[in-house]
Amino acid sequence: MTNRKQEIQEKIEESEEEFLLLGGDFNAMNREKSREKDGKNTRKSKDKVENKDGKLLWELIEERGWEVLNGVEEGDEGGEFTWIGKRGESVIDYVIVNGLAEEEVETFKIGERVDSDHMPLEVKVRGISRGSGCLSNEVGKEKKIWV
Repeated sequence: MTNRKQEIQEKIEESEEEFLLLGGDFNAMNREKSREKDGKNTRKSKDKVENKDGKLLWELIEERGWEVLNGVEEGDEGGEFTWIGKRGESVIDYVIVNGLAEEEVETFKIGERVDSDHMPLEVKVRGISRGSGCLSNEVGKEKKIWV
C-alpha cells in the first residue's frame, strides 16, 4: 500500500482541484471508518477487520478530505462485500471521490458477481458520456476517472 499511496499521490498532485474518482482493488480493509457528520459515523461495512493497508489508505483519504462511496451511497447502504473467495469475504475494493466528484455521483452499488472473486463496483455519475477514449460532461469539460 505504501507504493500505491505514493503512486496515487503523484497522479493527483496536478489535478487536486478537479473532478477525481478513484476506484479499484486497494487490498485495504478499514472497517466502517468514515468522516463523521454531526458526531456520527456515516459509513457501514460488513467487513469488521482493519489492516495496515486500510490504515494507510484512510490516512490518505483524511489528508485529502475525500469520501469513500462504499457503505455510504444509495445502493450500498449496508457496505456489501467486494471480494468473495474460498478463504472468506471482505471489503477491499473501493470507489473514492473528492468533493467535486461526490456532488456528481447519482448511485453506487456492488454489482452482480462475474468471472472473478472481486465484485464489480458500479458508479453512475451525472452528465458523463464516453467518447474517443475520454470521459466528458455535457459541456465538454473533461472529468478524470482513474480505475
